[in-house]
Amino acid sequence: MKKQLLSLMFSAVLTIVPAGGAIAGSPTVDDMQAQLDDATVAQPADFSGQDLSHLDLAGMDLSGVNLAGTDLSDAQLENTRLQGANLVGARLDQAVLIGANLTGANLADASLVDVNFTDAEGLDSVMGIQIDNIG
Repeated sequence: MKKQLLSLMFSAVLTIVPAGGAIAGSPTVDDMQAQLDDATVAQPADFSGQDLSHLDLAGMDLSGVNLAGTDLSDAQLENTRLQGANLVGARLDQAVLIGANLTGANLADASLVDVNFTDAEGLDSVMGIQIDNIG
């Protein structure tokens, strides 16, 4: 009986967490890059409302991308280009944005608890936040 229960629990874990560690429905970095490669200025990539937490997106070009309502908590965004990105209502708690370019990004209603903005560019042009609120 215990062996069957353990086997059932193991099967449930395999169903919930597929190979590669990503939770079903959450895009991987490769999925994102494929969508970014297909995006155009007229039809930018849209990751709104998705769970991108804990992903390593360092160095990616997310300029103009719709990230509204996206969970980017604990994401690695070093040197990421986010010019003009829509981050309205996004969750960026504990995200690392060292050297990121946020020129013209919209962070209205975004959660920014313990975000590392060291050497980030364009903070003076970010919409939706006040510079004196960034620690």
